[in-house]
Amino acid sequence: LYAAQAAVHNLLPTEDAATRMFASWMTNVSSPFPSEAALELANDSCRQLHLRVQAVTLHGETVFVCGSTPQLGEWQVARALEMHLEDPATKVWGVKVSAPLHKTLEFRYFIGILLENSNVIVRRWETVRQPRTVSANELTMDRNAAVDMFGNYDGEDKVEPGWLTTESIVHLKMFDNPIVLWKRKYKSVPISYHITPIDLSVRNSDAGPICDESDQHSNTSDFECVKWPVIEIAVMKEQEYEFKKQNQFGNVYAPEDFVIFQAQVMDSSSIAYKVDFYMHRSTDEASIPENIGISYILPGNMQGTFGTCTVPITGTRHQPVGQLNVSYLIIKPLADYSCNCRETYSKFWKKTNRSLDVGHRGAGNARRTDKVENVLENTVASFNYAAKHGADMVELDVQLSKDKVPVIYHDYHICICMKKRKSPLQEEEKLQLAVKDLTVAQLQRLKLSPSVHDSHHYDFREDDLEDNQPFPTLQHVLEAVDPSVGFNVEIKCPMQFRDGTWEMDLNLDINLYVDIILRTLLDYSGKRYIILSCFHPDICTM
Repeated sequence: LYAAQAAVHNLLPTEDAATRMFASWMTNVSSPFPSEAALELANDSCRQLHLRVQAVTLHGETVFVCGSTPQLGEWQVARALEMHLEDPATKVWGVKVSAPLHKTLEFRYFIGILLENSNVIVRRWETVRQPRTVSANELTMDRNAAVDMFGNYDGEDKVEPGWLTTESIVHLKMFDNPIVLWKRKYKSVPISYHITPIDLSVRNSDAGPICDESDQHSNTSDFECVKWPVIEIAVMKEQEYEFKKQNQFGNVYAPEDFVIFQAQVMDSSSIAYKVDFYMHRSTDEASIPENIGISYILPGNMQGTFGTCTVPITGTRHQPVGQLNVSYLIIKPLADYSCNCRETYSKFWKKTNRSLDVGHRGAGNARRTDKVENVLENTVASFNYAAKHGADMVELDVQLSKDKVPVIYHDYHICICMKKRKSPLQEEEKLQLAVKDLTVAQLQRLKLSPSVHDSHHYDFREDDLEDNQPFPTLQHVLEAVDPSVGFNVEIKCPMQFRDGTWEMDLNLDINLYVDIILRTLLDYSGKRYIILSCFHPDICTM
């Protein structure tokens, strides 16, 4: 018995746990080995680990660890464990956690913002495909002595921006000479502009403003006055295309630049934006520029998910001195869906020298007639034809029908045949309709006319089998096509031409448009590899 008890002590980390297991063993004296319940108790035993990571954070940001155990949130970022800054000089964050004694602990670090309402905003996270691990046979002393580098492990260094959890994102885009100043003296000197978010819901209460604006036209900006909302800037050119914190006096204006301000907010309808304009009389970076005006972009200026607005620039003497033209985009999170951070294919690509064979719209032609299989593009038959002939992936085009069902079809419009009444020659007239104006049932009942488009011949036939008929739903394609074939899902969305006209009126909130397609993919894609693509930059951002 003493030998058995000593063996148990070697197995378990504490004397109490050993005693409990030994008692459980002795309740079944007929068995020479510990019972399953006793072994389960041993497997559930834990050891204390000290996780430490070196990470550079911005004002208001904190490092979190999320992992496979309940203490680490079981991969749910809302339940992730907050770390503490142990050494400001070396930027090392740490926290003590309990790790299973006989199981591998999996975890990731991410940088986020913890709001007062306990919402966790994911700012940046490690995106090496597999998570970090601490194996059962790794010595506690060695693990506790280690300091991880944020985003760097398994020979890779990958950090990506986070995803939306409960917050929204507002993009304010300035391009094509967006700032117009009427006074000549402003046209010969550098001008910069800085944007500050203003929480109107706080202003309407007794809590006071989020920033001190006792002097709206002072030479000091509201620099780092709060950690939330977050606002960052990116300029669409080399070295500046990644979002970063604004300079104290903002971005120097260049009429040809394409500038995007990104604001992370909880409620876009309660946030206004103050734009300060500064004139730089001196080239000395240490000199303080002069505030020459101010603009306000109010929630009422932004109607709908995207659009444009023009607001006046008011000078220091409260008279208009110019105007500001802004395009905006409001991005909302996918409702009732929680992403976890266990595994990620963000920016992932297999390390191989072999190129991929991708079937364009399936078999590659509008209608494949050069083989025995006579298949039409963007159909189940076409996708399975590509799979049968060795395609790694197929590309398909997705848009929404009138009843908001994702369907597979390339063009925005279709031509249907209309027979003329009382015509002895049975002449047919072609009528063009938008796919978005017909339900799935109506689309699948249509008799379509052959047409020539972009040098492809679209030859629709009534005697085609069901899988070779146009307008299959995305759900049906996900379920009926060989699961070993990956999908490049191109989201069709009308774009604006340079003259201001559109390919087609969407008449649907693009947040809802994208959410419906995403939810279908999440619900029915299974283990199929999916790439999302689109020519519309706002859809790509979303």
